[in-house]
Amino acid sequence: MKIKVISTSTSCLDYFHQKHNIGLIRLQIFLNNQEYRDGENLTANQFYDFITKNPRLITTTSQPPIGEIVDYFRQIARLGYQKIFVTTLSSALSGSYNSILSASKIVASEIEVIVFDTQSIGFCEAYCALEAERMFSEGFEISEVIAYLEELRKNNKIFFIVDSLNHLIKSGRLSIAKGFLGRIFHIKPILKLEAPGIITMIKKVFTMEKAFDCILREIENYTKNQKNQKFFLHILTSGRPPMKNKLIEILKKKLNINDILEVIITPVIGAHVGNNVLGVGLIIPPI
Repeated sequence: MKIKVISTSTSCLDYFHQKHNIGLIRLQIFLNNQEYRDGENLTANQFYDFITKNPRLITTTSQPPIGEIVDYFRQIARLGYQKIFVTTLSSALSGSYNSILSASKIVASEIEVIVFDTQSIGFCEAYCALEAERMFSEGFEISEVIAYLEELRKNNKIFFIVDSLNHLIKSGRLSIAKGFLGRIFHIKPILKLEAPGIITMIKKVFTMEKAFDCILREIENYTKNQKNQKFFLHILTSGRPPMKNKLIEILKKKLNINDILEVIITPVIGAHVGNNVLGVGLIIPPI
């Protein structure tokens, strides 16, 4: 059976250069009321350069229009695919999941569309799509892929440090009270995204060194019982965070790992977290 795997543009797959055949449903971003399609006519580098030069710029985002999604699904059906499997960013962070689900019902008589909520974003979302594509190519059934991804998303976590809380407050991803404290006392909040796809603040520190130490301890706590199980780390950045290389060096040394994937955060995510974000994604695949 010919199955097409699709993800949303917030998976950062535009900036992942290993070979794959995953399609992308692109979210929208608006800069000064000008509409762009995430990763298509506005790249991450262009976006972060733009907001660096225009710090007062108002940026908003939007889920993809249902009509565009329907047209995309029909285009895939015309290519001879029997089914479409879509992995989406967390439904707790965006209405994209519901839009894609609505579009799937419109084309139900033309092609079957299975929509899976990764309950994450960024490369954790991408990894679900990549694993789905791998499993389908190896002959796994859809039910087996879904069962695997449900276990996978339980252990996907992202820890990140933002340069400014303003973007998260404006977008409603962080409470005004917590944001107020951060601005007044110059606190560096350490945030965590995990299933079911919500952002929480896990600690407030005053230096990047202490932030790195906190993230390292969090990762060690999650991986200490995984001695016979692989785990993968990736670095997430927006703009040019000055201490990125230092964080990579610490993680490699303390966790005894050689390779850490670096992933650029897409403009749509960047509109909500701002410039110079530094994060670490943890993926623990099921055995």
